[in-house]
Amino acid sequence: MADKNQSQPNPRDAIRDARAARLKLIQGDLPPPTVKVYAANEVMRGVLRHPSGNVSFRETLGEAVEWPNDGFTARRIAEGSVLTEPSSGGEWVRPDETKNVREHAEARKPKTKNGKAPPPAA
Repeated sequence: MADKNQSQPNPRDAIRDARAARLKLIQGDLPPPTVKVYAANEVMRGVLRHPSGNVSFRETLGEAVEWPNDGFTARRIAEGSVLTEPSSGGEWVRPDETKNVREHAEARKPKTKNGKAPPPAA
């Protein structure tokens, strides 16, 4: 009886292959989306590298590099290690150590006229 089960093809393989074919048709040969990022300060410029491809920053803070638009990049943008716009050229200010990462991210969220954060998009 065990031989009979092993000889039958797994129906999940056909489903998986069909899904992969549909996604390939939809995506085509498009490169993955990227985003231009700037190092927030000299320390981050020297230390940070994107893990996929080991993409590091250029020699100066004002030069952007293109990173894949993935979860790693989104986390670095949220915590303030990298910026999507060049910095105003000011000195790096040490973050307030009494706040954690979530409090820093909350402080950087855009505010509405009444001073509260806009409701999350559904």
